Amino acid sequence: MKRLHFIPDDGYTEAGYIKAKEQLYPELRFTFRPVLTELRSQHIASIEKVAADAYDRKTAAIVAEHLTQWSVLDAKDQPIPITVKNILRLKPQLFVRLYGIVMGLDGSDVDPQWNDAQKQQQDDLLCESALTNRLPGNMLLGDAEKN
Repeated sequence: MKRLHFIPDDGYTEAGYIKAKEQLYPELRFTFRPVLTELRSQHIASIEKVAADAYDRKTAAIVAEHLTQWSVLDAKDQPIPITVKNILRLKPQLFVRLYGIVMGLDGSDVDPQWNDAQKQQQDDLLCESALTNRLPGNMLLGDAEKN
């Protein structure tokens, strides 16, 4: 099986896309620095026994720290800044999906604007993830964490 990806360090960014869910939220394009496994484990341990509001704030904070841009606009089509407060205002299903992708627990949807190579890379990642029963983020980060 071919090597899917290599992430040399925490400064790497990748494109993400969440397709629209009718009556829930529009499509979302974003770039982010994937959360490395060690940090993900620390984050999960830190939220296991906290109150619900603290859980949400900590979860939104790690997403905010790792997003580098997003396509969220206000009613006047002006960009909305990436902040913990704004992430907490996302529709709940969109919030959970975005968190899953940034944390490496879920793969991005295939963006119709991606070129053929980007689409193929995402398809390969999701196929290998299903075949090996490994999380997409763990597969992407595997090479970086061996070094």
